[in-house]
Amino acid sequence: MVQLQNITVSGDLGIKINLNNVANTLNLNMIPSRFKRIQLKIVEPKCNVFVYSNGKYVILGLNKFGDLKFAIYKLKEKLKSCGHKINKISFNISNLVFSDKLPFRINLNEIHRRKIGTYEPELFPNAVVKIKDITFLIFHTGKVIITGSNDTHLINKTFNEIKNELSLCQAFDEKRSIV
Repeated sequence: MVQLQNITVSGDLGIKINLNNVANTLNLNMIPSRFKRIQLKIVEPKCNVFVYSNGKYVILGLNKFGDLKFAIYKLKEKLKSCGHKINKISFNISNLVFSDKLPFRINLNEIHRRKIGTYEPELFPNAVVKIKDITFLIFHTGKVIITGSNDTHLINKTFNEIKNELSLCQAFDEKRSIV
């Protein structure tokens, strides 16, 4: 069963945010980039929130669905302490990142040879397998990172479907035993 590692949430606070006021009140630094934003670090649940002046925000780092509403509540309370009145916050789960470990090592060249996915060792230390909109990053150790869908059931189902194909790509040592 795959394990949830990260939830990315984007949303709208429904109001404009005075970033200088929030940064000064909460003793934060403005992030110098093309888009002005502030970064709030929430300790519990542990996550980072990027807030933009137009009221949009992005939450990164959550790994439990149950923490999502609490993180949004904490964001609302922090902004409230800076004088921003927020009535309704909208949010959307933008991306989920899962991981799993296969019980065997993988010959990444074999994934490429069998046309299951791509492997370009000059660019990345992993093979990339894409099925539907789901991307699997497969490492020679058997570790798999999965992203590209907000549907946990679909990710589990799709991963179970490719496990048999990946088992044909097991890495062997010189004596042809499984490494």
